[in-house]
Amino acid sequence: MRKKNKALFMGLVLFVLGGLTLFIERITDTGFSGMIGRLYCGVTYMQVSGQPGDGMCGFNMDMVVGMASFLLIVAGLLLLLIGGVKAIIKRMRK
Repeated sequence: MRKKNKALFMGLVLFVLGGLTLFIERITDTGFSGMIGRLYCGVTYMQVSGQPGDGMCGFNMDMVVGMASFLLIVAGLLLLLIGGVKAIIKRMRK
């Protein structure tokens, strides 16, 4: 039975997930990050804070979604690289 390369599979999944998130964010014109902000903050989404120093919940949520997507893409690329090296080493041993 053949062993599966989990690093290649997980790398591809993370890369596609991050790219798809950025693509949806771009198409909806920050509507996707607004939806995530509303889910995270609830009724206090983009409302003025009640106490000084609290800040507004959901402010710059598009930047948070962009950074998370970028990190998913980078992690996916690293796992793809690791999985590719493992596959090359496995072929060389045969």
